[in-house]
Amino acid sequence: MYLELTCLTETLFISLIQNDFHLSAPVNVTISVNDFDLGGFIVNDYNEFEEDYTGEYFKENILYITAKPKDGKSVKSWGLKHGKLAAKKPNTIGFYPNEGCTLTINYE
Repeated sequence: MYLELTCLTETLFISLIQNDFHLSAPVNVTISVNDFDLGGFIVNDYNEFEEDYTGEYFKENILYITAKPKDGKSVKSWGLKHGKLAAKKPNTIGFYPNEGCTLTINYE
């Protein structure tokens, strides 16, 4: 019951945001890492992950992902598919997602 209510609340919230700000429907974004033993990532300076992650985001908003390499490791490359690059720093990338967007952080 709690899970159903939580999902309904999230759906209603996304719908309200979409309607109030005249946004397109949210798209799925999947973020992964070539090897989680080498590091994880942070989504929008808020949620930290050490496993693959999929979430819904609006195409009109920039999504920021910060790589969090483990000691002695670094980002070798970023693999962005179905997204438009908006900003890039050594450990952070910002992009506008499109449907089927995937980002892979490749550590070395």
